[in-house]
Parts: sequence; structure tokens; C-alpha cells
Amino acid sequence: MKVLLFRHGPAHGIPEGAPPTVYLPMPDSPLTLTGRELVAEKAGPLQRYLKGKNVILYASDWTRAVQTAEILRGDSTEPIIQDPRLREIMDYHVLAQIEAQTGSTQKMRDEFLKDYPHSDPQKNFDEADSFIKMLEVKAKELGIDSENTVVIVVTHWNKIAYLQHAALNNKLDINKLKRESMQNVEMVGFDLDKPREKRSKMFAFDKTQDPNQQYFPEFCIQM
Repeated sequence: MKVLLFRHGPAHGIPEGAPPTVYLPMPDSPLTLTGRELVAEKAGPLQRYLKGKNVILYASDWTRAVQTAEILRGDSTEPIIQDPRLREIMDYHVLAQIEAQTGSTQKMRDEFLKDYPHSDPQKNFDEADSFIKMLEVKAKELGIDSENTVVIVVTHWNKIAYLQHAALNNKLDINKLKRESMQNVEMVGFDLDKPREKRSKMFAFDKTQDPNQQYFPEFCIQM
């Protein structure tokens, strides 16, 4: 079973030059026109790759992720399974920057995490880990059919880091986690038929991301 993690397209909602303190979850932010165009550009190669394969489609239940998933699936009638575990979170590293700028205390951190419990790194790793484990169970249930199954997952830039991390690691490692965020409409994949310690990332669209990794050649298009 191949799992392809997509970050949603560019969306409305964050003013240019806005300070980190406004980067709070915005469930209803829709894709911009440019965002729709960028997603549509990737949809063609994706749909060609998916031809003849069994497809399962997951998305965060937030507007921009659902809209991205709708464009990616094209004319397919495959249902979009909306999963709250894929929602965006307040980035914990942005929180650390705010603390450094304001001189906030541990008490302020604790109060913030009380109001935004989804920002806790371990909690988010556990949530992402439970999602990946669910897919691993599904892959085993499919048996030989798993080889021809592709799972599309549309989520958000900070949650995609946790999902990548969970797919490759059995415990949280903050230093590795920092390197696993992605830009809009980028994609990374994994083969869940392999054990975690033998998995590697398979990038698409942009070979410059890591020339030592594997790629889906069907997706590697000129940007």
C-alpha cells in the first residue's frame, strides 16, 4: 500500500506579514484561485498514476484540505473520508519563538497548551501514529491487494510533518520532526507494505528536494 501525503493548496486567511501570534487554526479558510490552479496542475499527473489502482482518499475536515482533495480526485466518485486527526495545529516551534520574543514563562506555556491542547508535540505524534497504524492494519487486511492500493492523505503543513515522522519512526524525535514540514501542494510517499525501519520517502514534483531519495517519476514535472 502506497500512502501519498499532500499538503493542501494556498488558502485565504493569513495576511501577508502577519506576526506568528495570528497563526491560529482557521477551519473555514478556502483555497485561493491560485491555490486551486496549483492543485489542478498536480491533479493530472496524479490521476494518471492512479489509473487502474484501488484508491482510498482521506482529508482533514477543514475546508482547504477538503477542497484540495476534491480537485485531486478529479472525476472519480471515490468518497473523501474526513478525519479530524489530520487537522492543522498551532505550530509548537512558532510557540517557542513567541516565548523567546515575549519572555513568556512556563506558566504561559502551560496555559497556552490548556487552551490549544492540539499543540503538544507528543499528543500530536500519538495522533499521527494512530492514523498511520490504522493504515498499516488496513494494508494487512487487504493482503495481496495492498500492492495495488494507493491512499491519498490531504492535510496541513505541521501535521504532515508528524505523519511523516510517525511513518518512519517509532517514537517522537523533535530534531527530526523540524525537518519534515512541506510547502503547499508538495507530496511525499511511503510504502506501508515495508516495516517502518525499511521505509524511505518518495518525493514527487521536485527532484531538488533530496537527490538521494526515491521518486514517483510519473509525478516529476517541471515547475
